[in-house]
Amino acid sequence: MNPASPLNKKPGLTHEAFDRLLFLLDPDRERAGEKYEWLRLKLTRFFNSRACRAAEDRADEVFDRLARKIAEGEEIYNLPGYCLGIARLVWLEGLRNPETRQAPFEDLLVIPLPAKDDVERKLRLDCFNWCLREFPEADAALLVEYYSSEHSSRSDARREIAGRLRVPLNALRIRVHRIRAKFSECFDRCLAHGPKKLKYI
Repeated sequence: MNPASPLNKKPGLTHEAFDRLLFLLDPDRERAGEKYEWLRLKLTRFFNSRACRAAEDRADEVFDRLARKIAEGEEIYNLPGYCLGIARLVWLEGLRNPETRQAPFEDLLVIPLPAKDDVERKLRLDCFNWCLREFPEADAALLVEYYSSEHSSRSDARREIAGRLRVPLNALRIRVHRIRAKFSECFDRCLAHGPKKLKYI
């Protein structure tokens, strides 16, 4: 969500775009979830095999970019192959210049936001907090909990959340991805209009 990131020049990930991605995987929602999890596992292994930090988050970034491409009308005939192509780009971008990649969502929770000045930093923090308050409390809490654990213990923490909610891990990931897509829409609108005006848009 760095303003200098090339991704910020493209439309944000939307709930509808993510739903279209799931439909492309399979029109049946349950099978789409299984295929999503299988593909996500392949992407995570791809990044792990290259000793990438936060392999699961980079896999999420691949899905974000894929959903944007689908929303832009890109016709995709070999979804796994296309995903692997995006994964290679994400990996190469990280090698060339880590600052040019999109900041992972959880960075908003644990480090100061990159900004050109204090006014911009304050706006981004205000928008982040405003959007969290606008979400149902359970969704906001899930989003923060899902991304706030340490990288080393993240997989265990997410399994714990899934167990507590009594849902399979892949269902939890899809749920969080949808919440994050809606959050990103809110955050982008807030950055464009400011939190005070957002209620009247």
